[in-house]
Amino acid sequence: MRQPSQSLVAFFLCAVATTAHGQSLWGPSPWEQTARSGDDWVTSREAVNQTLEFRTARQEDVTDDPESTPSASDRLPSTAEPPLDSGTLGSGAIPESGATSDDLYRRDELSQSDHLYQNNAGLTCAEGYCDPAYLEQPSCGWFGGIYGVGLSLQKGYGTDVSYDSQNPFPALLTTNSAAVDYGSGFETRLGKYLNQCWGVEFSYWGVYPSREEEGVSSAVTPVDLASAIDLDGLLYDNGVTEDSAAAWFGTLASPATAHRVRRNFEAHNIELNLIRNPYRRNAGTHFELIAGLRYLLLDESFGFDSSLTNNVFGVDPANDLYYDVEVDNHLIGFQVGGRLDHYLSKRIAVNCGSKFGIFGNRIQHRQSVVSGSGVYATNVATGEDYRFDVTDNEVSFLGELFAGLTYDISHHWRVSGGYRAVTASDVARSVGNIPRAGEFGSWERVQATNSTDSLLLHGAYLGLEYNW
Repeated sequence: MRQPSQSLVAFFLCAVATTAHGQSLWGPSPWEQTARSGDDWVTSREAVNQTLEFRTARQEDVTDDPESTPSASDRLPSTAEPPLDSGTLGSGAIPESGATSDDLYRRDELSQSDHLYQNNAGLTCAEGYCDPAYLEQPSCGWFGGIYGVGLSLQKGYGTDVSYDSQNPFPALLTTNSAAVDYGSGFETRLGKYLNQCWGVEFSYWGVYPSREEEGVSSAVTPVDLASAIDLDGLLYDNGVTEDSAAAWFGTLASPATAHRVRRNFEAHNIELNLIRNPYRRNAGTHFELIAGLRYLLLDESFGFDSSLTNNVFGVDPANDLYYDVEVDNHLIGFQVGGRLDHYLSKRIAVNCGSKFGIFGNRIQHRQSVVSGSGVYATNVATGEDYRFDVTDNEVSFLGELFAGLTYDISHHWRVSGGYRAVTASDVARSVGNIPRAGEFGSWERVQATNSTDSLLLHGAYLGLEYNW
């Protein structure tokens, strides 16, 4: 057995030697060696297993020989290794009590994918699992994206607008003759990780005015144009003759020369959402919850034009009449939803999700019948100009489904694309607010907004996402 003085000298020499090699007095833990070496993870696993076996055997030796005096290194506490965060991806974390060496090399294996796209952008964050212990940890950066968007508006049922009075069927023009089949726009997102369990995101997407029109002329096709929209109850005076507005749009006795249908649509969407469990990693399946505020503007218009004397609009403006219906749905409310991501490989993942809510809908409804020279048709009973702008408040349902694919380009960049469908019920549509025959003369009827229609907006998006 060594004398106490000899033990102290040996301990001092060991400390000097290890310090000279750049190591701490305690020496690095097997997990620290694994995290810093960059060697193949199999070698790291073997090193961990050997170290654990050595510690176990050494502890048994000391227990079996109670009279033996442990050396200075044997008396070192088991907690001498620096405490590390067990929730940090690839940071050299030591698992909690009860973890095995398998947990160590699995964690090291995950750290090998750090060069791929991850929500934490390489900062010290959780591995995609939300835990209350992480709530007090600092913020972990920003994320965002920009995308191109192409959306189509569901046509719905077509209503006859123009027909040949000599051969009424089929109609020459319907409300769907100029239906908006496709509209383009863009989308942008900007988010902030509040901590490892929560994030907040602002997003905007818009489909910009998409105008479609379709016309027919008796100068091109030998037809007697008549209006399927009965405008009886309105009068129009072109400065020479005052007659029913229906006659200026074309009848069997007085056919029009040209008819035209116009449709226009645009949409703008703004969201501010709180995200639960926003962190994703390059493996397995991840689910996050979404809740927040949403505003959606649906702006739609319908127009039916008639020229009594000319096959080109604008040449004889006093004899051109334009009937316009425009509705704006301003939906604002609270929504909830979720998103599911599943990695097929370290770079490719599929995702799907939905959002839905009950929204307050403030509807603006405008109509007018006016000539090319700016003179309005008037109500037969009251003499008032046929033009009005009314508002109405309703409750509407809004839902969204989406599915897509992402490809991780690098740690910070990835490509994201997919398909989105947005549906709204109990909304006003322009075509749904065309008065029926004989109703144009009733102010009460024409100003009553029909908000019982539904709408489906769907299409694709493709863009880039970035973490910093």
